[in-house]
Amino acid sequence: MAFEFETALALIFPFVIGLLVGYILKHAIKILGAIIVLVLLLLLFGYINVGMLEFFFKNLLNYGEKALEAAKTVGNVLPASSLIFLLGVAVGYFLSK
Repeated sequence: MAFEFETALALIFPFVIGLLVGYILKHAIKILGAIIVLVLLLLLFGYINVGMLEFFFKNLLNYGEKALEAAKTVGNVLPASSLIFLLGVAVGYFLSK
């Protein structure tokens, strides 16, 4: 039985999607770290106070449920149970700058 184009595509597509997800994941973690450092510096120098953060987190909790539902919808589309996808995520995460 010959190796067909559809079989190759079924192997390559989850890997490429995994590469993209790994790249996005690494950069999202970097951005989250930068936001945390920025907020800590703003607190330290008095540009914002704890009350402002409390207001922000209360509003975040109001919209957080909608964001989690959207994330679950996106998560259901990704082939997360595929070993090739997970390999692509790992390669994308560790080889991105």
